[in-house]
Amino acid sequence: MTADTAGNVYVADVNNDAVRLITPAGVVTTIAGLPGRAGFSTGAGTNYLDHPRGLTLWNGTLYATSGNAVAAIYNLTAP
Repeated sequence: MTADTAGNVYVADVNNDAVRLITPAGVVTTIAGLPGRAGFSTGAGTNYLDHPRGLTLWNGTLYATSGNAVAAIYNLTAP
């Protein structure tokens, strides 16, 4: 789990193969991965993560460990 300066919290939802964004207002959104669909596929549109665990935010990009890889998640915007 990590947070940004706006108070948004990013959570690695390991059991659902997704990364969630929780806003200060409590709104929860899936920002990466497809809940319940393990695998590793990146790019625009549908993407899959394999049990994401570690998260870090650096210069506006969120990095998530997924299996034996690191995925960069760009264009982070709260709903």
